[in-house]
Amino acid sequence: MLDSINLHELAQRMKRLREANRYRWTMFAALIFIFILLVLVLFRAPPYPSSQPTCNCATTILLDFLPFLSIVGCLIVFSINRRQHRKLITPYLDEVKKLDLPTVSSQWSSPVFATIVIWLIGSILVSLLLTREIPLAFILIFVPYLLFAFLLSWAAAPMRGGDYDLTIERWSRLLNYPLLRGLRPTFSYTISYVFSGRAVESEKAQLQILAVFVNLKYFEAVALNNYATELLYQGRYEEAKRFLELAILIQPEIPAMYEGLASWYLYQGLDANRAVELLEFSFKLPVPFYMSAKTPMRALNLITYAWAKAKLGDISGSKRAMQEALQALDQKDMPYYEMLIYTAGQVELTLGNQAKAADYFKQVMNIDKNGRFSKFARQSLGQST
Repeated sequence: MLDSINLHELAQRMKRLREANRYRWTMFAALIFIFILLVLVLFRAPPYPSSQPTCNCATTILLDFLPFLSIVGCLIVFSINRRQHRKLITPYLDEVKKLDLPTVSSQWSSPVFATIVIWLIGSILVSLLLTREIPLAFILIFVPYLLFAFLLSWAAAPMRGGDYDLTIERWSRLLNYPLLRGLRPTFSYTISYVFSGRAVESEKAQLQILAVFVNLKYFEAVALNNYATELLYQGRYEEAKRFLELAILIQPEIPAMYEGLASWYLYQGLDANRAVELLEFSFKLPVPFYMSAKTPMRALNLITYAWAKAKLGDISGSKRAMQEALQALDQKDMPYYEMLIYTAGQVELTLGNQAKAADYFKQVMNIDKNGRFSKFARQSLGQST
């Protein structure tokens, strides 16, 4: 084992954190239950007939205060749980901050902020003038966000067809437009750089989005894992290793974090047993509530697992994992599908099936002739012929 990840300690850490979180949520539920009982006892209706008109004060109090108290309580518990988790991973985040991260501006540039403020005020005024009611204002308020969502979807659309250069071009146009200059790029922007193979620009883009998420104090591990993956594809293995480890240590509950470190072993032809161990650990993790169980990342974990099994000579295990991975993704899941097909080629090449491997590598080259994985495929195609 060449990495510093202790999976047993990691499992114990996650277990303790889950138990502490569960305890706080249980205490919150108990306090809400006690509040309901107290209201029912203290404000119950008189048990005898009365000539005076009566009202059910308990019901009124519960309807007025219970939703508000529930929302506030949930926010408090969520905040405490998050703060405890942040405290636990502080040493690892401090290492990330030692990187030479670029300075990032606030989420919105001044023109964008001014435009949104004017729109909000205008929406409320129009709503009051036309209907004298507020609900229309809330509908109008969402219009700028729908517009931004459309623009982000437009920018990311070519990526789903394997055209990473066009995705980058569209993002560049958005980021250079005066009203959108302060808009932060999304992962579609940085992932396109990774798959396009523009190493220098990709590294810069990964650091940019990493700086954004470090400032937001959210999803640093995902951005760090993407940066480490870029270094891995450049062949800078020692640099990549520590960042892949940090990504796992920061958010060990995300199964996708383990695929990068497993690939680190396989790309260098090192300990395939360790790659299997890392991936089997990831399969046992529950899918976080904020991620889909059908995420493409599980398919990538499976295909990398198939490659590791192939290196160990486990043909049946490798075939089963590869079949499951190929059934989980199709071409609409670009760019992950391209990576999946390339790794499937590596699985077949490792198993000695040169003809099948060549078919997979040719598929990759047809997706994007100038991309990073097309270059990898051409190199591997020379080994399979």
